[in-house]
Amino acid sequence: MAVRVLVAARDTEGSTVVLVDDGNSVSCLRMGHGLLRPPTDREVVHGRRAGQAALAVNRWGNLEAALGFPSGPPESVEHDSMGWDTPVPPATAQPVSHGAAVGHRGGPTVALAGPEGVRVMTGDAEDNGWSPNQGVLWRDPGQYR
Repeated sequence: MAVRVLVAARDTEGSTVVLVDDGNSVSCLRMGHGLLRPPTDREVVHGRRAGQAALAVNRWGNLEAALGFPSGPPESVEHDSMGWDTPVPPATAQPVSHGAAVGHRGGPTVALAGPEGVRVMTGDAEDNGWSPNQGVLWRDPGQYR
């Protein structure tokens, strides 16, 4: 049973993929082409409950999820032909309050907002290639006082 929806996207095959907080972990519900019907099964993406999630297709055509947790740093998880891989931490230790992602040929671009401001990263979890783009791009003006 899904407690709440974290993010939804389409994969490269046109299937709808929804990541949900199921009360104990992050699960993936995958629905095929055509009419949406209840999925026949669920895949566990991560064993912890996430507060935020972003989902995009990476340069290899695999789905990649960036997960933000109520405490601790975010983690990235890739889905390939074998299923969901072992989570990899992106190149930031800041907790995440909000996240967004978009896929493109150079790998996903992920924006993460947290107490340090907004950080934008590009790369793939598979390559451990997450790299911050210009560090923190925005801070709350109140932080400069």
